[in-house]
Amino acid sequence: LEGFYYKPRIDKEILSKYSKGLIGTSGCLKGEVPGLLLRGNFEAALKAADEYRQIFPAGNYYIELMDHGHAKHPSAWEEQQEVNDKLLQLSKELKIPAVVTSDAHYLKHEDQEAHEILLCVQTGAFLSDEERFSLKEFELYVVDPRDIIERWGQTHPELITNTKEIAQRCKVEIELGNILIPKYPTPK
Repeated sequence: LEGFYYKPRIDKEILSKYSKGLIGTSGCLKGEVPGLLLRGNFEAALKAADEYRQIFPAGNYYIELMDHGHAKHPSAWEEQQEVNDKLLQLSKELKIPAVVTSDAHYLKHEDQEAHEILLCVQTGAFLSDEERFSLKEFELYVVDPRDIIERWGQTHPELITNTKEIAQRCKVEIELGNILIPKYPTPK
């Protein structure tokens, strides 16, 4: 509740306090490091990335490149391509390993229309509104890993191996088929 600002969030102080066992990445264009690069502030991005490297000890911080920033992606974003290039430079300068990820908002390509409907519910808009917030121009489904490997494997194989390294370090079991809503004790 302390960090609530329109949505729940945490600051770097709280993140530092609870970072043990967590793996952090620089995130999408809305993240601090890529956002600074997008605005042309490389020095501030270097400083921020170095702060996160200190917050996530023992090599648990990675520079994250988004797959849709590759020129051969079906819906390549020019802004993301430019930021990815700078992220690679930043990764080399600070010796922070980099990974490639896929921005996924829904599971399969055919779920795109349902996602658009949910965006309308979220923003109080109608599908017929021409000026509404929409992500239909972007491929935001879970991409087949073979496609990512094909795009990135020749020029940046380390991005693939680093991504695999993170996946192998994650130990999570999600029980499917049950309702997983948390129980909160409420006063009478």
